[in-house]
Amino acid sequence: MKEEVVENTREKVSAVVITLNEESNLPKCLDSIQWMDEIVVVDAGSQDDTCNLAKRYTEKVFQKNFVDYASQKNYGVSRASNDWIFSIDADEVMPLQLKAEVENILSQETKEQMFAVPRQNIFFGHHLKYVLGRDEPVRLFRRSIAHFEGPVHEKVVGGTVGRLSAPLLHYSCNSYREWVQKHRRYVRIDARRQFKQGRCFSWIRLCLSPWRTFFYRYALLEGWKDGWAGFTVALEMSFSMFLFQIELRRLARLTKVPCK
Repeated sequence: MKEEVVENTREKVSAVVITLNEESNLPKCLDSIQWMDEIVVVDAGSQDDTCNLAKRYTEKVFQKNFVDYASQKNYGVSRASNDWIFSIDADEVMPLQLKAEVENILSQETKEQMFAVPRQNIFFGHHLKYVLGRDEPVRLFRRSIAHFEGPVHEKVVGGTVGRLSAPLLHYSCNSYREWVQKHRRYVRIDARRQFKQGRCFSWIRLCLSPWRTFFYRYALLEGWKDGWAGFTVALEMSFSMFLFQIELRRLARLTKVPCK
């Protein structure tokens, strides 16, 4: 009696990764997604070995000048061959449990066109469970339905959202200095975006927003349970609110553009 051959009928999926000087993180990321049908890497002009490392895993390595995070990722999506997209950052790793869950979604008909994935945020080797709050970005989606929006902390919009249970491992930074540099770059980008939309500098927000942010992160979200790392992150995020207002004031003086 002949054995019945069961074909793998799952839909194909493309992984999209954006990079900038990620030679220390990229191999672990790409190793974890080699099982996907296609990997697309969009680089913003890395000065290290990032591109050479990426080319060991895929021929689809593209260069694009950085404008904002959404445009980088949308460009990567546009270069993909498949409808299903999994967006993963270079400092993230997909564990086997999440791989199995994604493959299960691709093997069945679903009413959802997008799926949010919980992240385990690991800062300086410490798993943050509280201070960052709920972190479940949409990472798996159909590109025919959804796309990225937002210059900083970009989001996928456009379809019905489901949720996966297995986490994505996010090794955000290996040192406090690295995280501060990255976070303050986000603050400057966000300040420029909001300034263009008419956001004005405020002495009241300059004085109150940092305290409010620290209280929210450290007390209400129970960031204190994350130990010294939770205190450090809450403190930096509160200081970022101060820097945000300073950047708004700098932009106003530089451009001499009145608030809308």
